[in-house]
Amino acid sequence: MLKIFTRNHRPDQDFLKSQVVVVIGAYVAIRGLYELLKPETVTVIRRGFEAFVTQDGARIENPESVMAMVHLKDVECYDELREMEVIKATRVLSQKALHRLAEQVASELIKRLDNASASS
Repeated sequence: MLKIFTRNHRPDQDFLKSQVVVVIGAYVAIRGLYELLKPETVTVIRRGFEAFVTQDGARIENPESVMAMVHLKDVECYDELREMEVIKATRVLSQKALHRLAEQVASELIKRLDNASASS
């Protein structure tokens, strides 16, 4: 699990996107693109807006602190990234692809945060 950034107030989408860029980029650098593209990979936001990427969302420590979680397989560009990884046999994620993925993940996290606060 890789954790970067904490914050006490609700982030805007640009801040969250930059946070997601960093955690996904670091995850790929450490574990590799193949590991990122596994269907069980999730991006998680905890209280304090601590973001991290992990392989098993069901086994997160202190699950009560999780505010939102997005499986990367659920974002629009996931299939394109999988295809790119297979076709090019690449082991790196381009900056353009990373930012596109981060934008979609951040957008989905914001939606889930909004839904969670609306139901509270």
